[in-house]
Amino acid sequence: MTVAATRALSTRVLEVLEELNVLLVSQDAGAALQFAVTRLPELLDADRAFVYQISKDRKRLIVTHESFGAEPSLLGLSQPIAQLPAITGQAVRTGKQVFIDNLALFPITDRQRRSLRFSKVVSTIMTPFGVERKFAGILAIDVFNRPRVWDKPALDGCARIAGRLGKTIGLSGRGAHLSSDSGVVETKSAQLTVLANLSQTFATAHEVQPVIDAVIDELGMLYGTGAITIYTSAENSSREIKEAFSTGELLVRANNGTTRYVVPLGVDDEIIGALDLQAKSKLSADDAQFLQTVARLSGSALAQAERLERLQSESTTDRLTGLSNYRSLMEQYGEVFAQAKASKRALAAMLVDVDGLRQVDSKLGYGIGDDVLEYVARQIKATIPPDALAARYGNDEFMVLLPDTTVEMATRTAKRLIERISEDSPSDLPPTTVSIGIANAPTHTSQADTLLDLAEKALYVAKYGGRNRVHVVSKNVNAEWEKLAMEALFAVLTAKQFSTGPQAVEKAAERLAQSGNRNLDMALALAQAVDVRDKYTSGHSHAVSNYSLKLAKALFFGEAQLEEVRLGALLHDVGKIGTPEHILGKNGPLTDEEFAIMRNHPEDGARILAPIPSMRRVSSIVEAHQENWDGSGYPFKLSGEEIPRAARIVSIADAYHAMVSTRPYRKGMSVDKACGILTNGAGKQWDARLVETFVKLQAG
Repeated sequence: MTVAATRALSTRVLEVLEELNVLLVSQDAGAALQFAVTRLPELLDADRAFVYQISKDRKRLIVTHESFGAEPSLLGLSQPIAQLPAITGQAVRTGKQVFIDNLALFPITDRQRRSLRFSKVVSTIMTPFGVERKFAGILAIDVFNRPRVWDKPALDGCARIAGRLGKTIGLSGRGAHLSSDSGVVETKSAQLTVLANLSQTFATAHEVQPVIDAVIDELGMLYGTGAITIYTSAENSSREIKEAFSTGELLVRANNGTTRYVVPLGVDDEIIGALDLQAKSKLSADDAQFLQTVARLSGSALAQAERLERLQSESTTDRLTGLSNYRSLMEQYGEVFAQAKASKRALAAMLVDVDGLRQVDSKLGYGIGDDVLEYVARQIKATIPPDALAARYGNDEFMVLLPDTTVEMATRTAKRLIERISEDSPSDLPPTTVSIGIANAPTHTSQADTLLDLAEKALYVAKYGGRNRVHVVSKNVNAEWEKLAMEALFAVLTAKQFSTGPQAVEKAAERLAQSGNRNLDMALALAQAVDVRDKYTSGHSHAVSNYSLKLAKALFFGEAQLEEVRLGALLHDVGKIGTPEHILGKNGPLTDEEFAIMRNHPEDGARILAPIPSMRRVSSIVEAHQENWDGSGYPFKLSGEEIPRAARIVSIADAYHAMVSTRPYRKGMSVDKACGILTNGAGKQWDARLVETFVKLQAG
């Protein structure tokens, strides 16, 4: 619904409420109920409206009023509460509004579907109402032979009108009514009841708007809704309202047969609002005193509601970004998922991670890191549709829930967000990119908890693959994708858990010692974490492992030896977890001082693997993979056959992949050129016999 249509509907709802009050001046509650059910079908583009009221023994619902010309007629229909259809029963049981866009998707029995009540109904709203805080009945709206999407303005309008019907029945039951000539209440009991009702409402009100609505509704029963306005600010208001705010005094102004009463709403000598009443005639002194009493109660309630709203906002909103926080997201998520599932509409979960935020924090400070987060949050708000829910999900992560959104639609939104963030990055912030994982229900799962889990795995695959990209969960979520996701998950999480630097080596060794039978998994995750830190070398360890195994198999290594070569190659750079970030990610050749620090990584790798007794031979590969055939390598200047054969294999594979890989400061070499360098270094840096075999493999 457009903004204009929403405003028009809200205006028509207010007109209906005002006309209900006008009816009460000279007619009974029954006339008001009949007026409501007559107007509502036209107001909401529906086919039928009716009112169920509960019987005196509270065991049955009886249709007491229905719109004119309704076919079939339900007037007088009586249904035991114990035998109500699921839709009606849910409204009675919970006291909350129930709406169905398409009844074919809702679980009712065939007998009930064929009944008088549901014979033509495809879409419906059931809105309960109460009298004196007790369930009194249901206002029902039906659409025949076509689905109808009920939007928030329509639902809110039904709720307000149903609430007024409850008050109408309650007022009638107390014998209070309005005089047609004077417009003043003829019974003092009505004023006392208004005060009692307001006191009950204010005791449980946690938001400002319900307080305002309660005052307007209750006083509207006495003076007419259209005659009452509540102001919480003097800005853009009349001179009388501004005067009431400044003086704190009751103002009475007579004009053209009406009398205007402006009553300040205050608490602790502070004016926080004003009640503006346009009466058709001058009120009595008792009425003026009554309005001032209402104003005192309302002022206290408004102040309390404002405090609670502020506290609620702080508890549900992330202070830095202004988005919902994790707690608020999870409180809403269950309902959002349930609605999508019940209506059989798609729901996409999009997890957004800020690339390299930890490096920004460590290099430029947390203040700049916060500015980056605020920038990304602004771009998310500007990119996602109005009905989406965005929240800060972690330190550097945001979750976006996209209702009624297919995989293709979510992917387009994600790509648009990535482009905006990278292209519009402010000049006073470091270049910013994000990685995004997408999962969809029901395409990938029908379970609420699984949807978020899949989105998280997809995010890690995106980051593992090079960052600044979108990854969507595999449509079939097969074993191969799960394996990739778990590998990426392990690597990225480990990269986040471990900072680089000398202390990281000790921490890694300690963690491996504590990891029991998972120590090999942890060691491999550490090696993958080194890859993940640099998008230009992502996958390096796996590539080195593949080249090493190919050479080892050509040399007829046994199964046990092949496994040692595989692990040694995968773990050969694990010691770089001890290399500071600015050296590890440098986009250019290292200085002599930086290279001296980098040379520590073989020994650091061996120290990390030391807690795993079964990895002794693998550890020797890691420790010696930078040794040279002529003794010029490091860390121990081993030469010739002193260097473990498996380490010599890994050294060749490591050098070859480094040469053929593209770096920020140079393009990757061709296969021929890289093999030529290996051949020239044979007998000096590398074992000549192994180089000869390796080059033949690349040529073949």
